[in-house]
Amino acid sequence: MHSAKTLSDCLHLLDFRAGIEAEAASMAARHHGPEQLDELSGALNRFQAGGNNPSARLNCDFEFHLAIARASQNPYIIDAVSSLRPSMISMPLRRLETHDAASSGDRLLFVNQEQRSIFDAIIANDPMAAAAAMRSHLVNSKMRLAFEAGCRKA
Repeated sequence: MHSAKTLSDCLHLLDFRAGIEAEAASMAARHHGPEQLDELSGALNRFQAGGNNPSARLNCDFEFHLAIARASQNPYIIDAVSSLRPSMISMPLRRLETHDAASSGDRLLFVNQEQRSIFDAIIANDPMAAAAAMRSHLVNSKMRLAFEAGCRKA
């Protein structure tokens, strides 16, 4: 698996994830069971409880995305998302070193709201809304990453 080392790599990875994970969210909305909803809810709650600890939040973020893959009940999607863990939980050094609590807090609030939208669509058994919410979340992540790196265009 190619690792995401540069900004360009990270942006390509987010494009790839948007395709795979939008379908995973759609399938999760159709195929989830109570256990998967519990796993999704737990990951979402842990993300919210992570405070401004970027490392903890990244791990919780990955858990949330993996829980969606599991809820899709498609072993290929589960394997694809699992294999991306090292790249998905890597973060630009600037994010780890930020001392701007307001900026970091705003970013985390947006991410949490986006994740909540995905979760809500999945529990509503709405595959189209789940896919759209996931795609929106990953496109927004791409734009945030590019902005934080000083790029005008993602």
